[in-house]
This record gives sequence, structure tokens and C-alpha cells, in this order.
Amino acid sequence: MPLLAGVIQAASATGDVVINIAGTHQNLNLRDLYDLSNPTPQMGDSITFIFEASATLRSPAAGSPSVRTGVWPVGVVPLLDATAVVSSWKGAGGKGGNGGSNQTGNDGGTAFLAEAPCDFDGVGSTLSGGGGGGGGTSNWPGLPPNDGVNYRAPGGGGAGDDPGDPGAGLNPGGNVALPGTTTSGGSGANFGSDPNQPPAAGGGGGDGGDLGSSGSNAGDGNSGGAAGFSIEGFSLVNFISMPTLVGPTVG
Repeated sequence: MPLLAGVIQAASATGDVVINIAGTHQNLNLRDLYDLSNPTPQMGDSITFIFEASATLRSPAAGSPSVRTGVWPVGVVPLLDATAVVSSWKGAGGKGGNGGSNQTGNDGGTAFLAEAPCDFDGVGSTLSGGGGGGGGTSNWPGLPPNDGVNYRAPGGGGAGDDPGDPGAGLNPGGNVALPGTTTSGGSGANFGSDPNQPPAAGGGGGDGGDLGSSGSNAGDGNSGGAAGFSIEGFSLVNFISMPTLVGPTVG
């Protein structure tokens, strides 16, 4: 099978493999990439993935990491060389919470998931978890003569290489919630200036989180989404040099 576009495999001694990664890739599984053109790795094999300066690693969905090691046999410890100032390892942004229902903002996505022991040489590179979506408000019945109208305000989307969408459920007279960008969370909607809106509505939808940050709660307390992880499986990673991590780690 051919290698992915932007991937070059260098000639090497038996058992020693170097794979250069350039360009844009999403949900990249390093074990799957290795298996495209190589036999089953054996204990003691030297396997190196070199991420070029042009490499952009992304995910279109907050539920999937941008890069994952995949599972490797015992005794095979791949090296991830990201010292060429990798331009981007970013998780996806979380969707903002809806106004009125499903108000909780979605969590941001993970930049890197370690599923097996690996070495990581990362100085100069940055791994960023996606921002959480802002919380949306509950329905708030209006005052007479608008007591039959439900007022609500959705949350903004979280930041990510694939930014989070804003929540749905705009109320009469309010402004719209905004999507996230590749670096910043989008603003949550407000309730507008309608004199018949309920006084207890409380501040509008929450803002989406910036990279590696949680989304804000809505004005009435509905939760924003959690920050995406810069690294999941942190204890499995042996750092030769540390990348910059934006967002929490776990595992």
C-alpha cells in the first residue's frame, strides 16, 4: 500500500525505519502509518517518526485525538522527533451548549494520545488541547405580554484547529453566539434588550475556551465544556526534550 501524501520513508537497515511526516494530517495513527509499508515490528527495532516543520496535525472532531501512537509490541518504543518547530498539533474545539436544552458545552479535543511507551523529542513544538464550548442557558419564560416566549442564549464554540460550532437556540432580540477560531473561543450570546425578558435570566451564554482552556459557564450556571488534553497517556511518554504544552495532561 502507498504511504500517505506528505509521508516519506527513508531507506534503512533491516529493523530500522525512519518515516518523515510533512503537510497536513488528521487523526494520524502512527502504528497504522508504519504498517502501510513495513513488516510487523520486533523487539529492539528502531522506529523514528520525524515531523517536519510544515507538519500540521489536526482532528475534525473533539472525540478523536489529532495524533495517537497506536499499540506497539512489547520492546518496541518508537521515537517521535518533533524538534523541527512543528507548526501545529491541536485538538478540535468543543461545540457550545444550546440555549434551552442540551445546555452543557462540549469538551475540547486531545492533541496527542499515547497508547504505548514512546520517546518524544519535542523542544520547539507545541501541543494544544482544544478549547471547551461555552455553556448555554436554560429556557426562561418571559414577562407579560411575552410570558409565552422562552428566552435563552447559547454558548460560544471552543478554539481548535477545527474550531467548535456555537450552540443553537437564539432568543428574541439577543445576539448570536460565535464559533471558535484556531486560537480563541467564540463569544456566547446575550439576552438582548427586550424589556419583557425575565430579570432572572442571568448574563447569557458562556464564552468558548481558548486553546487548552475550559469553556465558561452560562450566566445561569450551566457548565462550559472541559479543556482538551495536550497529552493523554502522559506517563507513557519519555521526554528527551519537552514540547510546549497548552492544556492539561492526564494518564
